[in-house]
This record gives sequence, structure tokens and C-alpha cells, in this order.
Amino acid sequence: MQAKMSDTSVDVNETILNIIDRKEIQKVQDKLCDVANIFAFCTDGQGQWLTELTGNAEGIGQIREMISMERFNSMIKKVSESNLEDQIVENTEYPNLKIAAISIKIEGRPMINWLICGVLEEGDFAGFEKNPIENFPVTTTEKKFIKTLDLVRIISFRTLQARISYVNAEAETRKSRSSHEEMSASLKRTEATTAIVQLLESDEAVEAIMEKILKIAGSYLGISSAEVFRLNKDQKTMDVMAEWCNIGVVSI
Repeated sequence: MQAKMSDTSVDVNETILNIIDRKEIQKVQDKLCDVANIFAFCTDGQGQWLTELTGNAEGIGQIREMISMERFNSMIKKVSESNLEDQIVENTEYPNLKIAAISIKIEGRPMINWLICGVLEEGDFAGFEKNPIENFPVTTTEKKFIKTLDLVRIISFRTLQARISYVNAEAETRKSRSSHEEMSASLKRTEATTAIVQLLESDEAVEAIMEKILKIAGSYLGISSAEVFRLNKDQKTMDVMAEWCNIGVVSI
């Protein structure tokens, strides 16, 4: 299942861990494996594992022995790189062991991939290299297995879509807040500059103009006080020509 950028504006380069919590994925996966009698794990778009392989505790060791990591990685690579399929189901050398891979994509780019396998309790097991797996701790039917794949694909897509919408909303809020702050700062800067320029054309005494300029500049900059000093002829002492102090600040 693929989402189009017309539906969402999330950056496709955004790491999946910035969109979905790894622990939450693992929690949902564990419950699904327990209910559906399957074994599964999830990776990001590049094939890096987001969750651990989980399923029935008694059967998970056998699954690791019967399906190699090379097989897992090969299927994930196949479905994530495909432009036509977002789900594939394959047989194994064991007639009742099915393995499937699902890729959830945005603009053709995989965001998360699922690898799911299950042992079937019934079916046509003729013509396979090995005999069916017997006395396995948990089994499912082929119909339930396919329905589980559909459920995983739909839930993953809807969850990803919802999280992307949330991330986009947060980004827009930050952008709007930043834009508002920039406009406010620009307005204050313009007002302060205009007021100072107008004072330079005033006929008031220089000291009075300086005090007003210090007040405008000091208030805009958010400082505690501002002074203008004049160096005396002895080059060792100075006189205060103008001073402005913010509220609560004692004059020097």
C-alpha cells in the first residue's frame, strides 16, 4: 500500500523512528503474533531491524533454524525494491511453512517492511522437497494467514498515515510560530529604528535626545541599563552625558 505526497507532505527522507515509536511497534507486533499464531519482525525502509523476531516461545527457535537470515533479507529486498508489489508470499522447502514480506511505501520509497511467517495446519502438501512440519506448537490456516497479512498492511499504513499527519501538523505549528516571532521581531526593530531616526531630527537638547535614544535602544535590546560617557581632557576620567535604567535598576 503506497501513500502519495498529495495525501501528506512528510519528508520521505525522514527516519521512521522520528515518526513511529519502536517500542510501540514491538508491543503491537507481540500481541498480533500471539493472537494470530504467526512469527514476525519489522524493519525500516533500508532493512534495519526495528523489532525483534517474536512469536510462540516454543516455536521461535525452530523458525530461526528453518528460515535463514539470507532468506529474510532477500524477501525484504525484493518487496521493498519492487515498483509493482507491496506484498509477496512464498513457499519454503517445508510444504506447510509460509513466509511473506510486506512493504509500506511513500512515493515509491519504503518506510517500513514486515517479514511474517506461519505454519499451516492443513493444505495440499504434495510435491515438496521435505515433509510437513509436525507437532508444531502453534499453527494457522492459509486463509487466516492471508487475512493476517491484510490486517498488518492496513494497520501499518493507517498508523503511518496518522503519525505523518501528526508530524506535519507539528511542523506547520513550529513554522507558523517561528514566522510570527520573526515578524514580531522585525516590527519591533523597525519601530525602534524609526523612533531613533525621528529623534535625530528633533530640536531638543542633545542630552535629552540621547536619553530617549538610550531608552528606545535599551528597551528593544532588553538590557538593564545604557549610558553615554564623555571622556574628559585628562584622558583619565569620564562624565555621564546620558543614562537610561530599566525598571528596578539603580543608576550608577
